[in-house]
Amino acid sequence: MRNVERLLIALLAAGLGTAIAAGPDLSGEWKLNVTKSDFGMAPPISGRTDKIVHKEPSLRITRAQETAAGAGTSEYSCTTDGKDCDISISGAAIKVSGAFKWVDNALTFDGKGVYNGGDLIIHEKWSLSPDHATITIQRHLSVSEGDTDQTLLLEKQ
Repeated sequence: MRNVERLLIALLAAGLGTAIAAGPDLSGEWKLNVTKSDFGMAPPISGRTDKIVHKEPSLRITRAQETAAGAGTSEYSCTTDGKDCDISISGAAIKVSGAFKWVDNALTFDGKGVYNGGDLIIHEKWSLSPDHATITIQRHLSVSEGDTDQTLLLEKQ
């Protein structure tokens, strides 16, 4: 095999590896299915809509959420390459040392920060269904009051 052919095969293989590692496109509007979600020990969410703009590796999430405590919005300006990201919850900048990254075709988020004066630790795994109609988020939260696990089901609108 000539050197040019070897180079083309190597470049093609590298490109396919990058495409596979990047994971699926999560762009769109996603609404929480409250009845199919499990909030664990945390107060339930009565409504949530995520608007996601995903252009690998850029990931921007605008979230509107309603709970018994009231309504609020969150903004996530992140990447999917493991770098720390900026989060704003109801206008308050939350310093989160954490990142989104792809692991086995699922988007994971590991973060640590301070919220409402207490330590916050979050681990999430976002999985897109084969038909691209739902995102399932497996979440583990640790706060000063204790730990809880949640499963959130978001449906594409």
